[in-house]
Amino acid sequence: MRGIATFFIAIVAAALAGAAGAAAQTIEGLKGAAAAAIRAEVRRNGFDGPITAHVFYGDLTGTGTRDAISFVYYPTGGNSDALATWIWRDTGAGYVLAREPSIQEVHGLDPRAVRFSPGRISVTMTVPRPGDPRCCPTGKRTFSLRLDPAAAPPGSKSSRAGGRVPDVPVIESGSDGQMATCVIGVVRGLNPRGDGFLSVRSGPGTQYRKLGELYNDEIVEVFEVRGDWAAIVYRTPGVTCVSRITREVPYENRGWVHTGWLEIIAD
Repeated sequence: MRGIATFFIAIVAAALAGAAGAAAQTIEGLKGAAAAAIRAEVRRNGFDGPITAHVFYGDLTGTGTRDAISFVYYPTGGNSDALATWIWRDTGAGYVLAREPSIQEVHGLDPRAVRFSPGRISVTMTVPRPGDPRCCPTGKRTFSLRLDPAAAPPGSKSSRAGGRVPDVPVIESGSDGQMATCVIGVVRGLNPRGDGFLSVRSGPGTQYRKLGELYNDEIVEVFEVRGDWAAIVYRTPGVTCVSRITREVPYENRGWVHTGWLEIIAD
């Protein structure tokens, strides 16, 4: 596994070097620990001109993390600004983009009354009412955003238990868009007379929730290695790993497995 760890370290170093050389941009309202990550995402999207950000922090996992949601308003040349909404996960070592909710999921002005709960954020926005002029909306609407759109609905058994969302996110490191940031592994060495399966957990350790099970000869994509644990995507066709930004992987079947039963077969 030593070569794999070196592979991932090289990817992270290249991404950090590229970010360090970029010029700072004034963004009104930008604040808090996620500010650098938000600034980098603004730069990556090429937003220019007067930009305003509203940033809110809270715990999306129920484990004391300081996650964030940002509402970034940027000019498009028309009479009103466009909105980019980004949900950020606190990894302990920085912030990664977890989701970008669409304009159908959340829209409006003056985000407020933001509430975080495990796997979910609610926010109230000012929106147009029938007859309102385009410049001056007077309505109010509360939107509910899931961290994982494929998660179980609120109130279900799996939703109350945290669903399939890992407590420690599976992160894809940004690259040049050409070099792959994951490697392919296969589950090997499980004793069919024993448990016969490899547990997929919500974090790198046996103390984390069990999310699923893998069996001998199943193929996975490995995105990160921490000690004896690997962050993977499994049972998902068409996985890609050439993102230009560091982000949480956008696949439902993700989690952590012990590397003792994982063999790397391609990089």
